[in-house]
Amino acid sequence: MKNNEKGILFEKQVKELFEREYDVKLEAEYPLEIGFKSLKSHKFDFGNSKILLECKDYSWTSGNNIPSAKICHLKEVMLYFHLAPKNYKKILILNRNIRGINGESVGEYFIRLNKAFIPEDVEIFEIENENIEKIY
Repeated sequence: MKNNEKGILFEKQVKELFEREYDVKLEAEYPLEIGFKSLKSHKFDFGNSKILLECKDYSWTSGNNIPSAKICHLKEVMLYFHLAPKNYKKILILNRNIRGINGESVGEYFIRLNKAFIPEDVEIFEIENENIEKIY
């Protein structure tokens, strides 16, 4: 399965699970104007008038190495959340993918080394099978 197809399936799973667990309706590719000095439209993976949700199906590399580009992209997601209006609940959902070397997921690794980049109003969840768990 191609990465794009895998990502689309994960997004579908996230939407269905999150809507069911939290009794909300989410719109795909939710547009919002964000920026510093001027505004530009950004499409969050899902959202509504109260919630912004980004979901990423990231895993360790085949050699259990750090997925550096993906970690950089997660920092970018944190910037988008930081720029979004404060009245939104901001949520990142990751696939729980455990690394064999130390038993740490990509999400746990990101949080451990990048707390300084995570806005205070962001929540991070992981999905494993049909279970969703808040990890930050």
